[in-house]
Amino acid sequence: MQQVIWQGVELLGLVRSEKANRYVSTLWLQSGIPRQSLEHFADLIQSLDYDWWDMAHADPVDLAQLLCDVCEQKFPQRGKLQTFLKSSCPEDHEEDIDPISGNLLQGLATVAHELERRGESPECLQDENQRNRILQHYSLPSTFFLRSWDSLIRVLTPRPKPSPQRSIVSFRKKPLSLRLDLEDTFDIQLALPAQQVYRKDWKTLQAGYCQIPEAQWEGDIDFGRRTLEIPELHQTVTEATDQWTWQLRSHNQQVLWEWHHDGLQPDQLCLIFDAETGDVRSPQQLALSSEIILFTPESVQRQYSDGLEIIDNFVPCSLSGWRGHWLQRTGVNASIQLTQGHQKQALSWLTAPQQPQLQGAKLKGRQPTFLDTPTLWYPPLPIGKTLNLLIEDMDQREILTEPNQQISLPPQSGWLAVDLSPWITQPGTYSVRLWTTASNWCTKFSIKQIFQLQKDNLSRSIEVKNQQGISIEFPYHSQGSHDFWLSTLTFRNLWPLEERQFLLSNTKQEIVFTKNASSSGDMQFDLACLRDSVPEGDGYTLDYFSLSQEREEKAGDTSDEAQEANPIEKNQYYLVRSKEHKARFVRQMIEHKINFRNWEKFLKCAIQCGDVSIKCEASKSDCLSDIKWICLSLKKELGMQLQIISQN
Repeated sequence: MQQVIWQGVELLGLVRSEKANRYVSTLWLQSGIPRQSLEHFADLIQSLDYDWWDMAHADPVDLAQLLCDVCEQKFPQRGKLQTFLKSSCPEDHEEDIDPISGNLLQGLATVAHELERRGESPECLQDENQRNRILQHYSLPSTFFLRSWDSLIRVLTPRPKPSPQRSIVSFRKKPLSLRLDLEDTFDIQLALPAQQVYRKDWKTLQAGYCQIPEAQWEGDIDFGRRTLEIPELHQTVTEATDQWTWQLRSHNQQVLWEWHHDGLQPDQLCLIFDAETGDVRSPQQLALSSEIILFTPESVQRQYSDGLEIIDNFVPCSLSGWRGHWLQRTGVNASIQLTQGHQKQALSWLTAPQQPQLQGAKLKGRQPTFLDTPTLWYPPLPIGKTLNLLIEDMDQREILTEPNQQISLPPQSGWLAVDLSPWITQPGTYSVRLWTTASNWCTKFSIKQIFQLQKDNLSRSIEVKNQQGISIEFPYHSQGSHDFWLSTLTFRNLWPLEERQFLLSNTKQEIVFTKNASSSGDMQFDLACLRDSVPEGDGYTLDYFSLSQEREEKAGDTSDEAQEANPIEKNQYYLVRSKEHKARFVRQMIEHKINFRNWEKFLKCAIQCGDVSIKCEASKSDCLSDIKWICLSLKKELGMQLQIISQN
């Protein structure tokens, strides 16, 4: 019987309970709030000092904790309701639990906000048939369930909007996570989300000073408000361990709170991160990503199957003795074989079920950020479909689409584009939701304003200093390895998020890698993280280049290759070939040169039979000279060996 119950729970995707009598507790959770407690639950909602928008857009886990805390403070005598609310809240050792009460409150808030927007009375929900017809046009969570509406209809009336507007924050411990910092350093980091925490026994402390030594953070407990506000914190991971632990310590070094995260096991062969968001991926989660960054110890050998492309075969790793590959899945399925001595691990990289996607000029980062209104693409449809559409402006706290807004998509063998520009016309933060009775898809993203810089404003003096504050001249030469690998270099006066190409070389090998400046225009990295990238040598040289500036102007180049000029007729093209780099990367670099020189009218790039073709679009006497200058420039800046093949 237990196996039958558990198979049914798995098949139906029901909420599980891990508490005592877990089978009975799991079945009990499906019934929602006990009927005799519905009136008390309505009173609890009525006592909350937030408007419907706040509650409809809050994290259900925060809502569940909020309900539990408020009930304990204002209605301590309602034991049955408290028992239900506590079942939705994680304890200190439970980070993953279904916030049933939070999902319920979020659904009720969504209904109340929609009724207010449409100018309808909650009384219209009294009739069950009419209620079902109305609610199918509301974007409700899939987990929303209410045993009876009779007691709760009275609280779904418009609420006064508090001034100033407040977001819902609950006093709960948020977990420590592992991520890849794609925005600034590209280091592997432990990250602690911003949170407010407090425990009753803290009131016995003699001082409010506290610290988290691992993140080098110090703060003060506000005993008056009974809260400790911790900002978002992070720490670069440089050494492997079986568990990472952060501790909140008092003024007398008493441990007040701890956060834990599983570390690296001795036999672990890889760490995987999503190349778009920086989120860590387990081998079972590979289908969630189309591009990944795969880090492995230096001694691990990798074999890649078809259907997979190496975008970058050298990604520096903050973990000592590790290095990474940037990979993209190009086929339906792909696989990765990792080998270290007698130990082997096979990774299956399958294609996830197709979901709607946003496409546009996008910045890297954990949250999707675009430079203009993106286009929504819907997967191929064998038959037509009508979808409910809801678009919200999260900054202005308003819904942009009309009530019952729908879009009809015809049957199509390819992806279908949905234009969002009729509703989204300016920078901001937005939420887009598509749903039917059988599916519900939602995403949140931001649009940033595009700023343009004039060439007259591009002059700047870049400062590079080591850890002693001594200025460093580039190229940076070092005859001894000890001082070189112990150096920590700091760059200042770069553009925010500027990308720089670095060339590290010795007498035996050279590598090219990329680093990004921070949002403030600074960049810092330890050369020790590159120690395993090149073999031992008598001396080392580090140089850097910018993809946003030319190191040399063509007028100053007197080499024979740059001076040679041959006429090229319209519709004639040249093939540019590289043995070391993929055609897509070569094309990207060449197009950058063409755009910088404003040669778009004359030269066009494409990939043809594994090579990059450059075609002349207008009569110009020195196109070949321009193409050779591009190749020579890329050779000097990035060490790219390019071969030009004449074609007609």
